[in-house]
Amino acid sequence: WNRAYEYIYRMNSFLINVKDAEKISAEQKARLTGEVLYLRAWAYYNLIQRYGGVPYITKVFDLSGPFGVKRDKFDTCVDNILKDLEEAEKLLPSKENSAYGRANKDVVLALRCRLTLLAASPLFNDKDNPEGSIFRGQYDDKKWERAYAAAKAIVDRADKDGAYAMEPTYDGFW
Repeated sequence: WNRAYEYIYRMNSFLINVKDAEKISAEQKARLTGEVLYLRAWAYYNLIQRYGGVPYITKVFDLSGPFGVKRDKFDTCVDNILKDLEEAEKLLPSKENSAYGRANKDVVLALRCRLTLLAASPLFNDKDNPEGSIFRGQYDDKKWERAYAAAKAIVDRADKDGAYAMEPTYDGFW
């Protein structure tokens, strides 16, 4: 929990201050902003997977401001993560145009798939306990449709032009 919010603080600080950076090109700012939005979504995904709804903080607190932040409902967190992923996808390059190991549009699709599947699962979308709370979302059959669409998007991408295929030999992996 503490380490995740330490990283989120740093990411929020970056997102606020990158706009004023003069020595970074607009193209680099866009790519880095997309990467940070993806990483913030990843951090929050890990938090909600473990703790349910968490405080979804998108600003940087200073010593003179109030610190009391309440936990958001689970569904609110999921919606905010999806917004970060949507914005990241707009800013990130495709797999073919990104450096190896850097975030790209495909990793955004993969995280969206994992997130929507988690939100649709019976642990967080329970028919027998339909009201939403901090610890689980409000029951909705449409969450399964959203998870299906997200999974289909990444599977379709994997099949497109051999974007993800096995190497013909073992040596090809290295």
